[in-house]
Amino acid sequence: PVGPDWSSEGVPAGWGSWKIDNAKGKLYLDGSRAHSGKVAAVLQGGESMCYIATMPVETGRRYVTWVYAWPARIGGPHTAAFDLRWQDSQGHWCNEGANKRTLARRAQEWQKLATGATAPQGAARAVILLSAEGLEDADQVWFDDAAFCQVGE
Repeated sequence: PVGPDWSSEGVPAGWGSWKIDNAKGKLYLDGSRAHSGKVAAVLQGGESMCYIATMPVETGRRYVTWVYAWPARIGGPHTAAFDLRWQDSQGHWCNEGANKRTLARRAQEWQKLATGATAPQGAARAVILLSAEGLEDADQVWFDDAAFCQVGE
């Protein structure tokens, strides 16, 4: 995916990335701690950064989405989150009131972060953000097994 200030640094196929400060933090793939399969996507250090994927949606259709997260540390300024947001057909953010955010609650274990939503009026794409904020240089968050599915007719 592409967007303002999005990058392809350290991303799995079909994903993009974003960092608030390009000089801080690292994004990479790591085979030492995958939830399943061979690699997990890692965010390390940096003030605020994320992996980004977009999927086409139809207004009024219901979707579910999830990812597994393994944060090294949680609490205070340290967050690991899974966001579902929306863009219109021009790639502009829309319907911010319909955004969903799920936070990781436990450190040093895999946990499923999931949400569901009906695509709001004007949305042409769902945007999935696997994010971390407040990470110190050595802090890491692993993400793996992300999915996005339409449910029902």
